Order: sequence, then C-alpha cells, then structure tokens
Amino acid sequence: MKQVDKYYERYSSNVQFAGSHYDRLRIQKPDEFDMDIVIDVPVNMHRDLTNPEESDIVIEPKYPGFVQLRAGTQYQRILIRDGHDCLINRTAYEWLDDRNYILRSKFTDWFKSVANRGLNQFQTKNGLPVCVVDGV
Repeated sequence: MKQVDKYYERYSSNVQFAGSHYDRLRIQKPDEFDMDIVIDVPVNMHRDLTNPEESDIVIEPKYPGFVQLRAGTQYQRILIRDGHDCLINRTAYEWLDDRNYILRSKFTDWFKSVANRGLNQFQTKNGLPVCVVDGV
C-alpha cells in the first residue's frame, strides 16, 4: 500500500493486531482477524484547553461512545503551511467538509482506494489477487 500512495507511505506508522484470534480467545476455527492500522495526520496534535479552536484537532463529544473531529487552525492551513509537502498532505485536507469536520466517510473512501490500488499490484490467480507468504 505504501507503494501506491504517498500519504499512506509517509503517515502509516503502525499495525496493531487485536481481537479474539490475536488474544487467543477464539474457540472455533479462525475465519477472520482484526487489525488496526495507525495512520497519522500532518499536525502535532497540540491541544489548547483554554481556546479549543486553536487546537490542531478539536474533539467534540457527539453522543456516548462517539466524537466528531474538527480541524483546528493548523489542520485547516495544511495547503498554505506545508509548501512542497502540501502535495502529499492534501490528502488529509480532502477529508474535511465545508464546516471543517474530518469526515469518516471521506477517510474511509480514501483508505479503500489505497487498499484496492495495493491489491491491484498483486499477481492474480483465477482473477483474484494472490499473496504468497512463506511459500504458502
């Protein structure tokens, strides 16, 4: 995936495995697994408690268990602030709506496109992508 997207190459920092299979709690044959991919944003995550609008990302509680993320000043300025890097960081800017909320749907669409472009780089067998791991 890093080969097909410059933003993903720069900001995907970590893969964490989770869930019942990883925790060895699965009681039946595994048919799925959970994996979290940590993708950073091009801001420092500065938080200004006295003036939340000056935070890099404003976290707004929506209802129990859910929050909305709104771009703060530095996030909103990505295109002017980042010079040459704005070509890569534009991706994160495109996740914003007209009220500067970071939309999960736009992020998800971008992530799916990265995954699909990555899969298209694999060799295929019977029209499906194939990845050989340890000879299997």
